[in-house]
This record gives sequence, structure tokens and C-alpha cells, in this order.
Amino acid sequence: MKKFISALTIIFLFSISPLHAQLGIRGGVNLSSVSIDSDGYNFDKINNRMGYQIGLSYSAPITTALRFRTGALFSAQGFRAKIGSDEFKSNFNYFEVPLSFIYNFSAAANTIFVSFGPSFAVLLSADEDGLDIRDNINSTNLGFAAGAGYKFNRFSLGANYNLGFTNLNNTDDNSSIRSKNINVYGIFDF
Repeated sequence: MKKFISALTIIFLFSISPLHAQLGIRGGVNLSSVSIDSDGYNFDKINNRMGYQIGLSYSAPITTALRFRTGALFSAQGFRAKIGSDEFKSNFNYFEVPLSFIYNFSAAANTIFVSFGPSFAVLLSADEDGLDIRDNINSTNLGFAAGAGYKFNRFSLGANYNLGFTNLNNTDDNSSIRSKNINVYGIFDF
């Protein structure tokens, strides 16, 4: 799966005209959680976990209003939960490759934009209160992200909501765990 994601990213990077393409640095804050559908566990409360993402961004124009943006990001996600008097915190670290289409509402250097597209992530590590649970979590996560933002010439500020489609549960029980992530980010294009 890692080779597939790498190959897909390379194809996208080189299939779009490099004229006016932009390489940038992306960083942001994640507010992540999960939705859990389980017969065996009754969660009293599932809370968001604050994390971050950092990495590279690449965008290239398709038309004057439409751009394609991808990247290579390290993304720290997870959730906090409570069952009875027991509380625990789960941390998931991903290598993430978003594949977004960006629609700019103006051809000017400063413009409002909306973004949408799939996101692929490969699990790098997973722990629950310091205990390694990587074998219990699916190693890949496919999701869909949609968001909006504002571009200030070479700097973009935006927010995305990313909903995971992949069941993260990799155990024998019938629980379904899907990621949810709100990301507020900035991109500086070179």
C-alpha cells in the first residue's frame, strides 16, 4: 500500500503542468476524534485530541480557477475516551498524502478558496496510554476532506474537515472505528 500511495503521488506531481506550480511548507493543528460503533463497549464520553501536522505541499494549476494540491505530511491524531471511571488516550501518527482540488473564487493573488478531495494515510505508530497498539489498528486510512480558506499571495490559511472511510479496528471484534479530523493549517509557497 505504501508503494501504491507513493506511485500515485508521483504520477499526480508529474502529470500536471509544472508551469506556475508551487512547492510550499504546510503546518497546522489537528482536532481529531473517532466515531465508534461497538456492541461490546459503552463509551460514556469520546473527546477530541489536539495534535499537529507538518510537511510539504505541492500545487499546480489545472485552469485559472482550479488547482490541484497534494503533499507529504506527518499528522498526529487520536482521541480520548471514558468508560465508567476508566479514562484513556489513544495516539495515532500518520504519513498522510492529501489529494485536493482547490477552487479559487478569483484570479487575483488574494482570494477565497474551497478544497475537496481524498486523503490517504499510512499508520506510523499507535499507542494507548503508552502501550503499543499498532497491531490492533488498520495500517492505512482512506478519507475525504473538504474545506475552505483564504490565499494571501504566497500564504494560504485554511481549515478542513476530514472523515475517514476505513474501519481502523484491526481486531477480531465487530467494532467499527472511523476517524474524524478538523485541521486548521497554513501554507507558505516558495
